[in-house]
Amino acid sequence: MFLASFLTYLGMLLFSFSLEKHYKQVIKKAVNKNTKLFMKTLGSIFLIISFVVFIKTIGISLGITYFIGLLSIVAIFIAFIYTYKPHIIIKISVLLFVLTLILNFL
Repeated sequence: MFLASFLTYLGMLLFSFSLEKHYKQVIKKAVNKNTKLFMKTLGSIFLIISFVVFIKTIGISLGITYFIGLLSIVAIFIAFIYTYKPHIIIKISVLLFVLTLILNFL
């Protein structure tokens, strides 16, 4: 379930990076059309995978509920990061990835 949560976060983060405003806040340069399309596609794939993992792990009714609830939490979390400290979003993502790996394999 930790892996599905991280994939949800990563999918939403990639969707936000596909917007030029957010990309410029973090990367400090303009985003081209190919990068936008790649990030949207990869974000969609990660969200679909996390949705399937939630359903396979805890069942269809709770899986859908957890997925939608987690989407809301992740969207608020990413919005707060962009509002107050957009330059540390990469560091937070790496930290969350390491925590996911540790918790998933314990």
